[in-house]
Amino acid sequence: MTLSTGSPLAVSICFGDFRLDLGKQQLFRKSEPFEMHSVQMQLLNALGSSPNRAVSRDNLIARTRGLDHDALDRSIDVQVLRLRQLIEDDPAKPRFIKTVWGVGYMLLAEVVS
Repeated sequence: MTLSTGSPLAVSICFGDFRLDLGKQQLFRKSEPFEMHSVQMQLLNALGSSPNRAVSRDNLIARTRGLDHDALDRSIDVQVLRLRQLIEDDPAKPRFIKTVWGVGYMLLAEVVS
């Protein structure tokens, strides 16, 4: 199920100590606001809009860099690494942002309202 951030319902997803409010596009860690770069927030929102489902690299690139991007652009991989460094206890062994080989990435999270 794809979650719509334009929905009138307040939808959040939780993973570890984090809660992502998709409607407000805000991340909280243990109820405290957690600041990050805007590109990382766009990436997290793109992953969070389809929790527990693979999101293609092309989709992530389009949502963070715009539709005019190079198909071989590896910048999304760098942004995923930076996001993992912020939210994962061990970025080398991620629990929340998983690589789906040949497809893209997936955010493992629980949907709450």
